Amino acid sequence: MGANATTFVPSYTSGEVLTAANLSVTNSGIPVFADSTARDNSFGGTGEKALAEGQFAYLEDTNTTQYYDGATWQSVGVAPGLVFITGASFTTVSSVSLPAATFSTTYRNYKILFEVTATSASGGTSIRMRAAGSDNTTSNYRQMETGITQANSTSNNARDNVSNWEGMSGPIAMDVFSPQATNVTHVIGGYTNSNPFSIIGRTLNGIFVATTSFDSMSFICGSGNFTGYYRVYGWADA
Repeated sequence: MGANATTFVPSYTSGEVLTAANLSVTNSGIPVFADSTARDNSFGGTGEKALAEGQFAYLEDTNTTQYYDGATWQSVGVAPGLVFITGASFTTVSSVSLPAATFSTTYRNYKILFEVTATSASGGTSIRMRAAGSDNTTSNYRQMETGITQANSTSNNARDNVSNWEGMSGPIAMDVFSPQATNVTHVIGGYTNSNPFSIIGRTLNGIFVATTSFDSMSFICGSGNFTGYYRVYGWADA
């Protein structure tokens, strides 16, 4: 953390004796945090301010100044076309799910970045839609992919009426369209496997054909366990 990094945002009580450290924090202007996790952990605890509309913060990891609008953090001076919703790292697990209610009526469409940085075995990553804490395992998933190898040969894939979208490896970037609506859900994106000796890049076009409302999504290791991270953003309508 930098010299001005803040580990808490104090709330003083009447008659409290203030120390030099208290005054240094109070006079530091906009509080500076290492990242969004440190920011969120600095409000609402014992002796800390309650998070409220109008609060400012600076994040060292992204070099951004943010303000709290009463519901979420927004970046100052940046039109919030993509608004960060949630993100986390995971280590040696067989599957990882986005938090419940990641998909809500606040945003219509979502951007997801998912990367496996280490795995115990080959097998790729499968994806399932999720609602009320449970993965949907019905045979309503359809998957169409077009791709090319580093040797300039085609590498396509298609699956119909199966229980997940599967076979993806390496970094995955995709948009999810209206998952929270009681409607057909589409995902569009792509991925590139991380094998330096046999690189394959593919588009991803997935459809969940039943009219179902979802609030989350799960990523499942094809074999063994994996380590990595994910980030989820909401696409603003204006």
